[in-house]
Amino acid sequence: MAKKEIQQNENKIEQLKNQIDNWVNDFNNNGKNFDRFELYEGNSISLGFIAYKDKQNITNVLISIHGKKPSNSISFPSSSLSEIEKILELITKYKELFEYVGKYQTKRKGKHY
Repeated sequence: MAKKEIQQNENKIEQLKNQIDNWVNDFNNNGKNFDRFELYEGNSISLGFIAYKDKQNITNVLISIHGKKPSNSISFPSSSLSEIEKILELITKYKELFEYVGKYQTKRKGKHY
């Protein structure tokens, strides 16, 4: 069961990487200077990629995260997209941390020190 779940997660990551690689290749091959790619759009948060070429004609990618508050963005060379797996691992760790903190704070409600 666990091996099957791990394989499914690896397949999803590989699909995501392929989708992003195809998008960047299409951007580069069509000589565009700017393009937007929506990766995920949810009820409370959305994630998008914006590709652009700088003055040296190097393709850069801007990751844009939009939520209820003003958006946060980070920009980096498109060659760094290969590190997406590490980013996903960090997001998973933070999710687990926030879930733990939320449970801890819920348990403390009503207690006065």
